[in-house]
Amino acid sequence: MSTFVASDLHIGVAENEDMMCEFFRMVRREGQHLILNGDVLDLWLARWQEIESSSVYQELLITVQQIPTVIVRGNHDYRLAEWQVPGAKIVDEYEKDGIYFIHGWQFDTPQVILRPLFPIITACLPHVYQFLMRHGFFKAHSKARGATWQKRVVSTCYFLLTPLSPLVMAYLPKIYRLFGMWPFEVDFSLRDALKFARPAAHLKRSITRDGYRFYSIEEKG
Repeated sequence: MSTFVASDLHIGVAENEDMMCEFFRMVRREGQHLILNGDVLDLWLARWQEIESSSVYQELLITVQQIPTVIVRGNHDYRLAEWQVPGAKIVDEYEKDGIYFIHGWQFDTPQVILRPLFPIITACLPHVYQFLMRHGFFKAHSKARGATWQKRVVSTCYFLLTPLSPLVMAYLPKIYRLFGMWPFEVDFSLRDALKFARPAAHLKRSITRDGYRFYSIEEKG
């Protein structure tokens, strides 16, 4: 049985629509199962009208009607509802043939810290993003400064949080689970978190945890 897996299509804002349309056509020709591992629709940066009118979205709807499809929610489609992709199975995590699928934002330090606020953030922040984009805020700064100020802010936040990353990954999910705020099955021990967070270039690392295997691949672009 052929299973196709893809993620981060960001339908609504993606530029390589022809390639993604061909991907869905290939799935319909050759596949028996499709897993989309998060950020399929960009509900943060795109208005629903932009997503709905996208040729990629139309190809997705056709594919879902023909091929059993599982969509794992990501951070950009955290509030994805069944009516938006009718016929797809929409979940927060998924396991198939011993392989565990999760988008990965759950182990991104800033987003784990903000997890209790995610329902509020995902409800309000997209409207702010879309308002700024409609008024050319991001485009103007991108052309003028190469978006370096945005990269610097993000890089600084990650730099400051890096020493805390293993502790955040190991303990915050356990604390959140006590209060019903962490519905995901998997989390890390401190030992695993220290291995996973260790910086390295061109290194493929794997951690076995509860019968699952996690892969992290870093490449210099």
